[in-house]
Amino acid sequence: MAELAQGNELLDTLREETMAAARRMGIGKRLAHLLARSLEERIRMTLGGRRSYIPKPDTEERDRQIRERFNGRNHSDICHEFGIAKTTLYRILKT
Repeated sequence: MAELAQGNELLDTLREETMAAARRMGIGKRLAHLLARSLEERIRMTLGGRRSYIPKPDTEERDRQIRERFNGRNHSDICHEFGIAKTTLYRILKT
């Protein structure tokens, strides 16, 4: 049952992100909704019932930019800009 909830959560996130991306590209709300629903339907048809793994994005370039921009006093700005927690910032700075 937990897997079903995770699958629904993943599809909900995918639908919302597709709609948001379409809107940022200037696509109207109705068409963005249709695009997101169509994508969801295609994913259900091609991947439905399977366990799927979605790898995290490569963070090497992001981490390099963080190290370049960090000046010792801009913790909050860096965390906000990159959407990371302070603990993540400190982990990146240690490497």
